[in-house]
Amino acid sequence: MALSALLAFLVATVIAAYKHPDNDLIFAASVLLCAFAFPLSQAHIYAIVFVPIAQLVNRLKGRYATREGILFWVGCFLIIVPLPYKSSWLFDGWRALLAYPKLYGAIGLWLICLNLMKPNPASTNFRT
Repeated sequence: MALSALLAFLVATVIAAYKHPDNDLIFAASVLLCAFAFPLSQAHIYAIVFVPIAQLVNRLKGRYATREGILFWVGCFLIIVPLPYKSSWLFDGWRALLAYPKLYGAIGLWLICLNLMKPNPASTNFRT
């Protein structure tokens, strides 16, 4: 199941790279893909996520109250703040899904990268 989910994320990233080859967020999405490809590894792997965070800060200038901005702050919070995800309370049942906050933060940032690569129809200027 996890392998098929990772493959789906990889395919979506490759399709986005094909459609937007000159976009700098392709690199950010790829780095985030590497970060959540190994969710059970040590927490220090998430240090590489600071590069995509810097790219997203540059891209989201002044738009922190938008949907992408709020998801950005939530994703950063889940990655950076040391949450008690190793608690024995999270080992059984559905609560085990809460044991991966850094993974969910990385997936949220990855979604922002892919969403910001789409052209915004409201911002296009057509000259006649």
